[in-house]
Amino acid sequence: MLQPFYSDDTTAERAGSFWDAFERATMGLDDALQLSAFRECLKGKAGEQWWVHSRIDDFDTLKTRFYNQFICQTPQQRIELLKKTTRSRGMSAEVWGDLISRLCDDARCYDSDMRYQYFLSGLRNREWKATLSNAMVDSIPQAVTVLLYKNMYLPVENDADFEDSPQSKSSENAISV
Repeated sequence: MLQPFYSDDTTAERAGSFWDAFERATMGLDDALQLSAFRECLKGKAGEQWWVHSRIDDFDTLKTRFYNQFICQTPQQRIELLKKTTRSRGMSAEVWGDLISRLCDDARCYDSDMRYQYFLSGLRNREWKATLSNAMVDSIPQAVTVLLYKNMYLPVENDADFEDSPQSKSSENAISV
C-alpha cells in the first residue's frame, strides 16, 4: 500500500523516502497509471499547487520535476519552508523541537539563536510562549527541557492559538456569509 505524500512541511529526506517507495510500488505500470497513483498520493497545499501548475505527461517528467521541487531544494527554498512552518495542534514540545531542528539542518542553519527564533516563531501556544519568555533559554534543547520540567510538554490547546488554521478560516467564512 502506498503512503500519502504530505507536501506541506516536508523535508528532502522524507520526500526522497516517499519517492523510493512510490517508484518501487509502481514499477512495471504504464505512465498513465503511475501518474494517477501519484496524484492520489499527493496531499497538501504546496503539492496541490505544484501539480495544478505543472504539465506532467509521463513518468520521467514526473520523476525529474518531483526531484527538483521536493528533494533538491535550494537553501533559500528551505529557509522559506522553515519560516512558514507552524506547530500543529497536539504536537508535543519534543516533536516540535525535532521538526525545527531537522528543517534547520536541511536549510544549513546552524546558528543556535536563529534556530531558537524559528522554534519560537512557529509556536502557537500562548502558555508555552509566556513560559519561555520568562525563562532564561536561548536554544531549542533548553526550551524543550524547560517545558518538560514544567510538565507542559503536551500542550493544552486553545482555539484562539490556531486562528489562522484552514479549519477556523472556513468556519469564519461561513459565519460572515
